[in-house]
Amino acid sequence: MQVTSIKLGKLVPPKDDLLKKIAASKLKLTDGDVLAISAKVVSIDEGQCIPGDAITKEQLIKKEADLYYAPKFTKQWGYIFTLTKGVLA
Repeated sequence: MQVTSIKLGKLVPPKDDLLKKIAASKLKLTDGDVLAISAKVVSIDEGQCIPGDAITKEQLIKKEADLYYAPKFTKQWGYIFTLTKGVLA
């Protein structure tokens, strides 16, 4: 197995087109090749990025989570337990 890093150019938040960047690159994939893309890059492609000052962290957590629980004793350390897409975090 060979692992190779490929730079596609800068993706600009909040939304950029990953498929256009891949198509414009000199990347050649063949049968059996695996293309791994980081979650951050996928988030930019999906338009899931927002400016840091647009919303508080707690508001964003409550908006994105399917369920959340912020016990009073953990609030002093900033812990909020969430369930999102079947994953407990």
